[in-house]
Amino acid sequence: MSAHLREQLDSEKWGNKIRDLRQENRWSQRELADRLGVHPQTISDIERGRNQMTLERLDRVLEALGYQAAVELTPFDNKTRADWGPITPEDPEIRNRIRVARRLVEELADHLYRHYGIDEAYCFGSLGEGGSANFQASSDLDILVRGLKASRIFDAESELEIEVVESSPDYEDFSFDVVRAEDLQIAPEELVTRGRAVLLPEPQ
Repeated sequence: MSAHLREQLDSEKWGNKIRDLRQENRWSQRELADRLGVHPQTISDIERGRNQMTLERLDRVLEALGYQAAVELTPFDNKTRADWGPITPEDPEIRNRIRVARRLVEELADHLYRHYGIDEAYCFGSLGEGGSANFQASSDLDILVRGLKASRIFDAESELEIEVVESSPDYEDFSFDVVRAEDLQIAPEELVTRGRAVLLPEPQ
């Protein structure tokens, strides 16, 4: 089970729910503890939210109480604002890396909009192509911007790179490249039309 799922379980909320279900069954903490083969103090700690609730622990306790939990899964894609489209690679690790990369690219674009006054931002390269079909674990994250002064181009050890990398540890796993639209021979809108880039909206 991923750390992300563990973090999503509210120990205090589920502890209260387990206490309510136990009381509905008219069981003492000791009776529930005996059914689970644990010390009564463990049940007390769970109900008070003192023990980190995990999916395995929740499933085991609920089963002893005569219940089961239904977990709703929400794709990471829903956390992004750009019109990325579906992820086409089948490799689970690549798919997850694409989800993370899409989120980080939007965060980088947000930073550029807020602090560098750019007019527009686009993701291009393998991540920005339709479905991120050609994205690999070693792929760079490529940002195309309009309105960025030439003196502030993103490069190794630049002010922008330091700001971005320090903002999130996830950035350490990726390489970045920011290109000025003014330096290209093709308009960003044309790249979007050809399915080779994605517009990154301004932050709300």
